[in-house]
Amino acid sequence: MTDWQHRPITVAAIEADPDFVQVLGDEVFDAPNLTFTAENWARIAEGRACMRCWELQPIPFLTASHDQCKREKERHLPGCAYSGDGIQKKQQRDIAIEFRGKKWIGPTKNLRDTLDEDDEKRAKFKRDTGNVAGPVVPPWVKL
Repeated sequence: MTDWQHRPITVAAIEADPDFVQVLGDEVFDAPNLTFTAENWARIAEGRACMRCWELQPIPFLTASHDQCKREKERHLPGCAYSGDGIQKKQQRDIAIEFRGKKWIGPTKNLRDTLDEDDEKRAKFKRDTGNVAGPVVPPWVKL
């Protein structure tokens, strides 16, 4: 496994889902809409992580052979609805029901490239005018 495969599953964004609510007893709550990073989504889609408790798995249960699945046991946190063999029996079906496409969160350039461009613009401004540039707000920041 590579380094990112050992890191815990996290989400990139949590939003209220406008189409659904959760009812627990007499109370009604917003249903969460979770956006996973591409790496974390890949781990869930392969069965390398449980989609309920997010526990990491020793093998990709959804793409592994039947013999591999018999040799390895799924790992789950206490109380997980998938305890036992839920990844193998339920996860693929539940992914099809519960997940709706892909969504990108964040700017299209990484932060290092954006900062380097800002530094170049400041240097050009100083060369052209002889003055030091003031603060620059990146175009993707909403004020």
